Amino acid sequence: MKKALSFFQVVYESFNVTESPLSEGSVSSLILVNTSRIVAAPTSLRLDNNYIRDYTLISATVLTVVFPMVVMIVRSVNRLNNTGSPKVYLT
Repeated sequence: MKKALSFFQVVYESFNVTESPLSEGSVSSLILVNTSRIVAAPTSLRLDNNYIRDYTLISATVLTVVFPMVVMIVRSVNRLNNTGSPKVYLT
């Protein structure tokens, strides 16, 4: 079974924080807190230099060359179909 392509992976980070908020005379309290957080991190594929280069080149080509060209062709064909033969009205 093929694994689906994902752009981000969920990473659980866990770290310990040491705090000493209480201090009573010669006795001090030490509190150890285990803190976790969820982070959306890029996958190893998105960190690969070849992927970054190819993705940038392909997306730049599509956005600056292919998409405008398709739009211009479709609009030109649409206008030619709508105008038909030129009509001249003389009064």
